[in-house]
Amino acid sequence: MARVLCLAACMALQPGAAQAQGASGNEQHNQLVGEPGAGADATACAPRIISVQAARAPHGARPTEGWVAVTLPEVWTRRWPGYGGSAWYRIDWQRGCAGAAGPVALGIDGISVAGEVYINDELLWRDASLAEPLSRSWNVPRWWMLPESALQAGVNTVWVRAVGPAALSPGLGAVRLGDARTVAEEQRHSQWRQRTVYLINAVVCAMSGALFLLAWLLRRREAEGPGYGWFGLMALAWLAYLTTYLAETQWPWPDSIARARFGMVALVAYVLCACRFTFSFGGQHLPWAWRALWLLAALGAGAAVFAPAAAAGAWFGWVWQAAMAVFLANCVQFQWHAWRARPGGRRPEHMLLALAWLVFLVVALFDFFSVLDRWQVARNWAALSGLLVI
Repeated sequence: MARVLCLAACMALQPGAAQAQGASGNEQHNQLVGEPGAGADATACAPRIISVQAARAPHGARPTEGWVAVTLPEVWTRRWPGYGGSAWYRIDWQRGCAGAAGPVALGIDGISVAGEVYINDELLWRDASLAEPLSRSWNVPRWWMLPESALQAGVNTVWVRAVGPAALSPGLGAVRLGDARTVAEEQRHSQWRQRTVYLINAVVCAMSGALFLLAWLLRRREAEGPGYGWFGLMALAWLAYLTTYLAETQWPWPDSIARARFGMVALVAYVLCACRFTFSFGGQHLPWAWRALWLLAALGAGAAVFAPAAAAGAWFGWVWQAAMAVFLANCVQFQWHAWRARPGGRRPEHMLLALAWLVFLVVALFDFFSVLDRWQVARNWAALSGLLVI
């Protein structure tokens, strides 16, 4: 029973595979954060984004041509397939009314994979490393107060340089301008969605993984022993995968692609352990399924490790989809196993696990078949579903 409860926490999040879609447009209304409740005048005088444009920068320098209108958040490989390296984003904005005073804050939900930010020509912030091994800012929301000395009358420009390989969905997350209180509040929500939820899951997985591996050591000769072991390994594999969202450096890996390979192998290991745990917990003796799982896991891990760097993005996508397909099949088959009529009646612990898997089945199906925003990596409803199961 305890294994089912811990399972919910470890699987509270199912990451989406879809990426943000770029679109053209001059007015970026959804990027602006005004001051709620401050009245019509305050809203009218809030900073207003005029346009957002992007351009490739193969040599890193700010380009003078090639600018195209975009909508944030976006992943630039949807516009420039196969392009990796650097790109600049130009965000032109102005205060809503002439002579408007008061500090202006800037918030960015993420820069993939690393980047730097300027206000006009003044450096505001820069990642520690803009060359491999790149810093990891893709899932780190940040905000700053714009120095008044760097602002000018009329139109101001926020320049953002993003650096990343094509395989890792390079681009820019949502951007907001407004007063400090409003931008800070939005940042707090982004911090919860993109960092805190994953950190809570990581802590729970680490604790449950250690606990159940210890239980396996103490009870490995008993009938339930293998179940404890597979659950512990499953929790640790999910913890390893969560570092994809939490790590801010590539360490100990030499570059971004190597870390991504590790993340995909961790995902494959998680699915393998989840299936083996399900079989063991449910008392299912399926030697043919075990052999098939080992074969599929070896193929998936091999594809992730040996994928050519130039085509790594596509290979990672195939591995992710295959892993999710196996995971969903496991969830479905256990519904039949738990709810079917049998001599002696249904077992409550099997039905409880089946309900837990059903929640995650719904979450995974939503992510699998929906066109999700690549930058909304932590969905509140997905996190709450895990807490509700607990």
